[in-house]
Amino acid sequence: LIAGDTGCGKSTQIPRFLLEAGFDKIACTQPRRIACISLANRVSYETLNEYDNQVGYQIYFQQEFEGN
Repeated sequence: LIAGDTGCGKSTQIPRFLLEAGFDKIACTQPRRIACISLANRVSYETLNEYDNQVGYQIYFQQEFEGN
């Protein structure tokens, strides 16, 4: 678990750092649908789509990612 102040990058920067370090299975939970979708889009954007087929989201009745 990671704790920090609001807006410090827990949801956007930590997954990115883990991707760059070679981790391949990273889960980041969000309490709202829009936050979940926005987060996946933001991480994909910030990594310049380098991990595009690996960054995605899954919410009730909807899944948007490819790969393992």
